[in-house]
Amino acid sequence: MKNLKILLASLVLILLLTACQKAEPRQPAPVAVPSLDNMFVKIDQKCVEEKGVWLVEYGECEGVSQSWCQTNGGYFNECASACRHNPTAEICTMQCVPVCAFKEAATKPPVVGGDKDEHGCIGTAGYSWCEAKSKCLRIWEEPCWPEATEAIKQAFADKYKKPLADIRVTVGEADDTHAKGGVGFNMNGVAGEGGNFLAVKADGKWKIVFDGNGGVACSTLVPYNFPASMIEGFCN
Repeated sequence: MKNLKILLASLVLILLLTACQKAEPRQPAPVAVPSLDNMFVKIDQKCVEEKGVWLVEYGECEGVSQSWCQTNGGYFNECASACRHNPTAEICTMQCVPVCAFKEAATKPPVVGGDKDEHGCIGTAGYSWCEAKSKCLRIWEEPCWPEATEAIKQAFADKYKKPLADIRVTVGEADDTHAKGGVGFNMNGVAGEGGNFLAVKADGKWKIVFDGNGGVACSTLVPYNFPASMIEGFCN
């Protein structure tokens, strides 16, 4: 009889332990959370495959489309400054650079309207002051000096034997006979290399005096009688 009681007590204890084990909640399996660095693994390769230029220091891909950028989780800026990482540069290519940014700090869009210049032009919206037309405008939508822009673009096409469609010209300052600005060349439909230029108009036709990056000897510009404001920072 005593043995039967012990056996029954053991069975009850086993049943209680089994019930507790079933009732105990199971811990969920740990979920691997990708780090910020792993999220962008191989994005540099994708950038190059898209014929873009990868800037590893800034986590940016230049020269790609908005659709590609958004598909890959980046923030797209259709008109970034060529000197955005060197704001104190004495010479800057005056052109819009399409950029897809991937770093967390870069993916926060700028506050539109928070950077009005002395003329009231909003830089984050792509507007800059045009002295010739006395208004703010987007230079890729409305050239500041339309006649000079088209004529200088033709001068570059003649010089480098390229179609007009592959040449981007932005006139930053001009008068009737002199102009300075930026030039860029497309490669297979993608924005490629660019630089600055100086041009003069003689016998009714514009001529490229200088183009590229860096400076030029002031003595070489003397014969062209450029206004001092145009060559400031260009020559040394």
